[in-house]
Amino acid sequence: MSDETLAATRNAPAPTRAAADYLEADDGDTRRFWELDVRGPYLRTYWGNVGQKGKSRTRKFASSEEARAAGAKLLKQRLAKGYAVAAKPLCSSYGLIARCT
Repeated sequence: MSDETLAATRNAPAPTRAAADYLEADDGDTRRFWELDVRGPYLRTYWGNVGQKGKSRTRKFASSEEARAAGAKLLKQRLAKGYAVAAKPLCSSYGLIARCT
């Protein structure tokens, strides 16, 4: 990596993340994860079983404010369905969450 590329990477703004953007639910038989990522007008959700690759969906909104509002609504719905805020795992596969085994 060149010095210019390294400097640009260090100076790039960090993505805006919600404090409670990674959730897990355990119903006894399966453990599921759900993650929210809002970057500008884009809202991306990741979901699946813990330990597996999972799926993702990206939606584009007219503004970053609309994307954040939609994300907050989805987060509230998941919490109502029994998901709880959890520590995000350190390992991921292709950008999708998978627990290290």
